[in-house]
Amino acid sequence: MKIGNGAIGFAGKNSRGAGWSRRRFVTATSASTLAVVGSTALTSCTAAAAPAVEEAAFNPAADSWLKQIASTVGATVIEDALTKGLKDVEDFAFSGWNTKIKNTVSNSASTAPFTYIYNDYWAHRVPPVVLVGITQKVSDPLTDKMLACVNSGQDSVLFEAWAWQALSMLTNDLTANKTGADLTGFQALCLISLIPCGTAPKTGSSPEGLVGWMTYETRNGTVEISRHKEPDGTYRATIQADGIPDAAGNATVKDYPLPTAVATSDTSDS
Repeated sequence: MKIGNGAIGFAGKNSRGAGWSRRRFVTATSASTLAVVGSTALTSCTAAAAPAVEEAAFNPAADSWLKQIASTVGATVIEDALTKGLKDVEDFAFSGWNTKIKNTVSNSASTAPFTYIYNDYWAHRVPPVVLVGITQKVSDPLTDKMLACVNSGQDSVLFEAWAWQALSMLTNDLTANKTGADLTGFQALCLISLIPCGTAPKTGSSPEGLVGWMTYETRNGTVEISRHKEPDGTYRATIQADGIPDAAGNATVKDYPLPTAVATSDTSDS
């Protein structure tokens, strides 16, 4: 097994793709601050969280897609986690997850061609969770997958590209252009209402792959994400979050066009 700059491939080849470099990021925001945000604050900010349906100008298919999702929930990067193991984050003993999470990630990256793993993981002590990127020999945010490892790392929820892209567009809608306590509150909302806290997700698809769906549980209700093909050949995704009420008190439902090309610019730190 050879180690590349961006990921490790169990197939034994360097996984560095065109335009790819491993990114080293700092903590997006304080995990301890997010953990103590009260439900009253969350309720007050969710009423105007998002309209029901809108087009997405934000393209989640960027080289830093995993960092983008992690930053919207205040997760912390654990650099070189794949090669050096997990470290504790905000006094939470993620280091105790090493053996179980190694097996979970290896099993999830056992189906060709997705046999490469991003070297840096992202972690948060709520629920607690570790987010891992799974890719091919050449990293591609249009096809890369995300693994949310829970239950001490022994279980996981796998997000296909279309599923984490929909998730990313919703978290971006909720957190973009926000600062200070407002940003912190919405990050906490995304964390408890959109990030998996348990296992046994349900998934399915139509025989021809025109429709696909997944549901999973969070600390604050169920999330359902679906994908369907439009007559013009493009795909759209719909995401429903029971834990994020709209202005009428119903579950938030957002519909987005899925990206057809990699984002042309990436302003994330590299």
